[in-house]
Amino acid sequence: MSREGILKWNKRVRPYMRRWVFLIGTRVDADVEYLKDEEALKSFALEAIGYTGHFYIMGCSGTLKNSYRVKWVKLAEVLIREAKGELYPYLQNYHRMKRYWFWEGS
Repeated sequence: MSREGILKWNKRVRPYMRRWVFLIGTRVDADVEYLKDEEALKSFALEAIGYTGHFYIMGCSGTLKNSYRVKWVKLAEVLIREAKGELYPYLQNYHRMKRYWFWEGS
């Protein structure tokens, strides 16, 4: 966000703001069979997203901090790059996936 954009916000909110703006794109609900290991997750991300960029795989985690009793957490990061005319997915920071019952990866 630019300096002019930050100055448009309330002065009490400005110290807590970040310069990065995250846009929520498409929501895709997936069956757990598509998320069972690293290769399945890569192929699903490539099919569901289909273009280059940096994306987050989000999931629910149980908590008592809100009235819905769940919170959204980042399970993995998928980086899709183009090389030689093809799209290649790379999986990063997926260590939180091992907490879930469906994860069979290492």
